[in-house]
Amino acid sequence: MYCKRCGQVIPDSAVACPSCGSMVSGGALDGEEAVSIGDWLLTLFLVGIPIVGFILLLVWAFSGSTNSSKQNWARAALIWAVIAIVLAVVFGGAAAALMARELSRLA
Repeated sequence: MYCKRCGQVIPDSAVACPSCGSMVSGGALDGEEAVSIGDWLLTLFLVGIPIVGFILLLVWAFSGSTNSSKQNWARAALIWAVIAIVLAVVFGGAAAALMARELSRLA
């Protein structure tokens, strides 16, 4: 097989060209099926359940058997969840400090 970008000969099992680094396949890895709309609907529903959703994100993000597109999505969702938690702690702490200050003025 030849690389579409640089024209070098690459092995049939390659995911990326060893010469230029461009991806050989356009989407999912060879032999991997795309995630169906029904699977995405179920995924989004399950992630909406508070504790179950977080556990499933961890499983999908770090499992070797998860579809690569779902795995990447789960990793991105976990990054956003961590950012949201940090912001909630920071703003929650600031709001608690302001309320404590105002309550101490009233007493």
